[in-house]
Amino acid sequence: YNQMYADFTNGPVIPIQSGLEDIPKDKLVPRGPGEYYANISYLDAQLGRVLEWLKTGGVEEDTVVVFASDNGPVTSEWLQWFEVNAYGSTGGYRGRKHFLYEGGIRVPAIIRYPGVTQPDSESDAPVIGMDLFVTLANIGDANVPEDRPVDGIDIGPILSGGQIPDRPLFWAMSSMSDLEFAIRKGPWKLLLDEQRQPRELYNLSDDPLEFFNLLNEEQQQAQHLTDSLAAILESIRTDPVRPQ
Repeated sequence: YNQMYADFTNGPVIPIQSGLEDIPKDKLVPRGPGEYYANISYLDAQLGRVLEWLKTGGVEEDTVVVFASDNGPVTSEWLQWFEVNAYGSTGGYRGRKHFLYEGGIRVPAIIRYPGVTQPDSESDAPVIGMDLFVTLANIGDANVPEDRPVDGIDIGPILSGGQIPDRPLFWAMSSMSDLEFAIRKGPWKLLLDEQRQPRELYNLSDDPLEFFNLLNEEQQQAQHLTDSLAAILESIRTDPVRPQ
């Protein structure tokens, strides 16, 4: 696969293992996006093998396939040594992996549900990875635990062309910026710092690229989202089955 994209690679491909105690500084040489292209093609080929196996095994029509990214990409603006020669794209959205801007948390998701989801259909309803647990459990007639709070909802209605209720979505991470919490409800998205103080507020309907901070103009909206995040984090802290 690297050979397929040799024209986009400068010099030989040199694997760099992350997590090494001794950083191989002599290997940290920009070599172009060829290795990234090869990685995507390899992933595509292996997914194709899975789909072909489902088809030849006679279970293609009885299997839900979910393809999704965990978080935003590493772009060519490398921030850590082991990211050298990663060339992902956010599609123009602000930020990237390690950040809570849309480029770091808005990711692709493709679901194939034979007999239910119309091929080539799209939905712009905001969903989150935690929804997959509840959704797939319900599809498989499993019992979602009722003795504890469960993050996520059943997004089955979206898969059949319907709608789901508007609810807050939240993120928390040790970011490479001073913004470590985010909460969104409808078009409104609030970013907060480590002390959970609101710092930036965006209306994603009007400003999907997060250029215009409306924190001062929309203080009531910011306070509402701040209170919602506090309630969510408190529910996590007081979860009766939360590991101590």
